[in-house]
Amino acid sequence: MKIMVLVSRVPYPLEKGDKLRAYHQIRQLSKNHEVHLCCLSDGSVHPDAKKELLKVAHQVEIINLPKWRIALNLFFGLFGDLPLQVNYFFQRQAQKKVKAFYKSVKPDHIYCQLIRTSEY
Repeated sequence: MKIMVLVSRVPYPLEKGDKLRAYHQIRQLSKNHEVHLCCLSDGSVHPDAKKELLKVAHQVEIINLPKWRIALNLFFGLFGDLPLQVNYFFQRQAQKKVKAFYKSVKPDHIYCQLIRTSEY
């Protein structure tokens, strides 16, 4: 089965709870399925991240989120109904890239980790 996994942070290096959980979930899924990983990134990415993640995923896409857009989204999010962490991670340009990744992969299932990725 082909599975697209969407995470709100690049799950490497293994230093934080959400990264650890995502990495090990992907590792387990990849034992029996073809996993295609799409990561949102709000900061610098470890130079070895993509190489290491390709050991557990068939394909890895990293989408950078500009800090200025994050700040703007958080401000406008104060007046909306969505949780701030959803506003923090959602950007229309990133959504276009996620959709393009989805169309290229044509997955059987999509796994979105955390509420942060819900708008995608």
